[in-house]
Amino acid sequence: MSRQLRLEHPGAIWHITSRGNERRDIYRDDVDRRGFLSLLARVVRQRHWNLHAWVLMANHYHLLIETPEVGLSRGLQWLNQQYAEKFNTRHERVGHLFQGRFKGILVEREGHLLELLRYIVLNPVRCGAVTYAGDYSWSSYRATAGLQAPPGWLAIEWTLNQFGSDRTAAHEAFRRFVADGRGASYRPWATVIGQTYLGGSAFCERVQSLVDTKVRSGEHPKPQRYCARPSLEAVIALICQRYAVTEERLKAKSHSDARRAFCQLAVDDAGVKVHAVAEWLNVSDSAASRMRYGARALYAADESFRKTIDTMRAALKSNLQI
Repeated sequence: MSRQLRLEHPGAIWHITSRGNERRDIYRDDVDRRGFLSLLARVVRQRHWNLHAWVLMANHYHLLIETPEVGLSRGLQWLNQQYAEKFNTRHERVGHLFQGRFKGILVEREGHLLELLRYIVLNPVRCGAVTYAGDYSWSSYRATAGLQAPPGWLAIEWTLNQFGSDRTAAHEAFRRFVADGRGASYRPWATVIGQTYLGGSAFCERVQSLVDTKVRSGEHPKPQRYCARPSLEAVIALICQRYAVTEERLKAKSHSDARRAFCQLAVDDAGVKVHAVAEWLNVSDSAASRMRYGARALYAADESFRKTIDTMRAALKSNLQI
């Protein structure tokens, strides 16, 4: 199994999740939860992390961590290993507790950090464990909302500062902000780029420069190595220009090479889901997938088609018009 690309750098913000092996519970009672939080507090202090939010669910946890120094992977490996050993000893079990390595999403502060923080503390509400975020004891919500004293290892200053300088008013505004998100359809995974990045185009371009200089980055999955991607609209415009067709004609079945090239570039280079490509073409998912793989076969067998695709890829990468 390939490893997830870890672009650790000072000042990075990460949304971390780690799940139980075979989706089994990693906390059986409050003793387990308190033990985990004790270890979490220790690693936060040792690694000088800014922990903006956390929640413990039955079979997984979420953390929102800002890392002033490099050391995320080692810190989380230590946390999971230490907790697994204590859990196994206490419950007289053997074997893996967690489902492989943790999952980390690199997050842009502007436009995403606050929304993601709300998403994390609303996990117990979304799954039906409680009606209100304040009813759940095992998250950072109550401390950030002013309902209980915050521990020294929880960073609440940045969050509350987003709601004003008066602390009482900021607590109230934060509580309203979270409450307003109870019916929201925000899903961070739906907007993650390249399986690893949550941010705008400028942020992804900055991250791409880190990918390009990372030693052995080629060993990681391709989608994780190409976060600065062209938009679907850019692919459509380029295909229409290269094949001298309108968008309406591109959707017509008669332009097979253009449609195949569109499916290949949209999915492989722009990172658009096959379903979204199929929806734009007004065809089934399987039809879009066949066109994509048909383009790959043609790319390998037809030199003219290969040159056309390579030229368009270069144009998309450099934002050139051809």
